[in-house]
Amino acid sequence: MSYFINIDKLTTRLARAHVDPRLVSVGSYAEGCYCIAQNENGVWETFIGERSEKFELKVWNSEEDACVAFLGYLAWTEWHD
Repeated sequence: MSYFINIDKLTTRLARAHVDPRLVSVGSYAEGCYCIAQNENGVWETFIGERSEKFELKVWNSEEDACVAFLGYLAWTEWHD
């Protein structure tokens, strides 16, 4: 069994976990959402989109690292809300 995670698997896992799609954006910037996207330099980013800016921006060297961080952030905010 492979545990590698990428954007496609991330999308599937978010749907299975019933994460409200209005709160996250996979693949692009979205206002008022927690986002994961690859920038124009091919680097992966996770951030909160607000006022056309990227807040809490984190940069990742791999798609897998970005996806794991994205899931971790969502789990942490759910448990600490």
